[in-house]
Amino acid sequence: MSHHFQCMEHWSPVQCAAYKLLHFKNEYGIAGGEDLGPRIGKEPKTLDNEVNPNYSKAKLGLGTAVMMELEAGHAPILHAHARMLNHICFPMPDPNVDIDDVSLLFSFSEWQAHMGDTCDEIRKAFDPRGENGSHISKQEAARIEEKGLHHISKFLEFLELLQEQAR
Repeated sequence: MSHHFQCMEHWSPVQCAAYKLLHFKNEYGIAGGEDLGPRIGKEPKTLDNEVNPNYSKAKLGLGTAVMMELEAGHAPILHAHARMLNHICFPMPDPNVDIDDVSLLFSFSEWQAHMGDTCDEIRKAFDPRGENGSHISKQEAARIEEKGLHHISKFLEFLELLQEQAR
């Protein structure tokens, strides 16, 4: 995502991830209840209500969350849930796909790109001309943590591919 949508302060990371998953286009062009709802057998308005933490009459269930992530092609809700439990998760290689040097190079490049994102967030947080001067805010610390965990998960993904190819 290239935008910087700020979740409400009282939303949990899982609630924020579900809201963002539904409301912002991902790299596959999927966004909104109109796109995702019919794909998982839900009315668009119902799905919109389920992911809205401020709507108390409907809540997102685990089955629906999993279906949303499968259909969207990525798992931000799972990652947010794992982070809340002090864990990280990363995709395992498809056992039916041969791993070659090009896929390893691509995975390595993704890891390096995420490392750059982490370093950039740290640089911005310590920049004396930044939003808080050289004092780190809670929001900056949260952004550094999020970028760092993505960075770590991409490294673990790369290691898993490397091990698969070595067999």
